[in-house]
Amino acid sequence: MGDWVDEVWLKRNNPASPQESGLIYDSAKCHLTEMAKNATQSSAYIAVIPGGLTKELQPLDISVNRSFKCHLRQQWKNWLLNNAVHTFTPGGKMRHASLVEVYQWVIKAGKQ
Repeated sequence: MGDWVDEVWLKRNNPASPQESGLIYDSAKCHLTEMAKNATQSSAYIAVIPGGLTKELQPLDISVNRSFKCHLRQQWKNWLLNNAVHTFTPGGKMRHASLVEVYQWVIKAGKQ
């Protein structure tokens, strides 16, 4: 959250005053830390969506993001079940998917 504030929020073009800017957070723990509040309160009005209200207050999260996340999760599950694509460490632990593989999942999920 702190990195996002430093790299995105505070570097945006033509930032408005705190009275003219607003950030709406869901109730994820990283949004509710003192560090996150302190980093953004001086540059924006902050509002927090209470837990359980996402479907009412964030229609894109339900209509678009949910579908994308489901398709992406399915790509990951397919990879996980396909033993032919895995490599293992000398200790026998399965290595994680490569960035290229994950990028391919994202592209595929975005097209569905």
